[in-house]
This record gives sequence, structure tokens and C-alpha cells, in this order.
Amino acid sequence: MRTFHVFLHAKPAIELTAARRSQPLLELPCEVLRLTPEMVSAPLDVSFESAGERLQALPQLYFEPDGSFVWVGQTATSERWQLDGLLNDGIATLQNVELKGTCDPDAWDQILDAFQLSGDAVVLQLAKEGVFVTDPEFRRVFLTA
Repeated sequence: MRTFHVFLHAKPAIELTAARRSQPLLELPCEVLRLTPEMVSAPLDVSFESAGERLQALPQLYFEPDGSFVWVGQTATSERWQLDGLLNDGIATLQNVELKGTCDPDAWDQILDAFQLSGDAVVLQLAKEGVFVTDPEFRRVFLTA
């Protein structure tokens, strides 16, 4: 597991294969996406209230009414992880979700499920690296090391 700082965005309504280019991330080859902020401006298809309720159902997750949360756990090999998050509310639904920390693939699946997202319905903006990636690329670089 590697430490990350990402924003979850709804996948834009464009063909992503044309927007790909190779760029190393953390010394690993990676396919990043050439997207503009306008391309990822569509909101996620889940309300703040629904996401909050679903997050609160996760074990060892503490949720604040302002949309911030912290979730701790450990892997099957007892490696501890922590994920800090913030729900960025839009008008009727979430605009995006900010996530920082580390977690294992199982926890990542649970977080996506809390936002009623599948890996193919989201793109991730890597804050530090300044690029967008697909969910499979994110998992390969940050969750399986």
C-alpha cells in the first residue's frame, strides 16, 4: 500500500482511450488521462445524505456532519491503514470526494460502494502528481504494492 491523495470524480462522457498517455508514477509505468477540469465537472450520482449514511455503516469509520470522515482498519496481514475523507457537496449530489491516506483493495471497494460507484464510473485526480487516472491504474500503482 502506498500513501495517496485523490479526488473521486464522475467519469466524463468522452472516450478515455483517446485521452491516455504514458507517464511514470512512483517509478512505475502508468497510463494517465489528459482531462481538463471542465471534463470532470459533472457531479457524482449520490447525495451527501445518502453517502453519509452509507459511510456511517462501515466499521471503525467516524463521520462528521460537515462531511469529513476518518476510517481505520488493517489488512489480512495486520498492516494498519487509515483513510481520511471529505465529501464535497454539490447542489443535489456530491461534486466530488477527497481521500487521503492508505487502504487495501477491499477497503477501496467498500469506499466506492459507499458512493454507489463502480471502478468504471469514476476517474481519480491525483492531487500531488497533478494527473487523472482510471480506477484500475490507481489500484495497480497505489493499492497493490
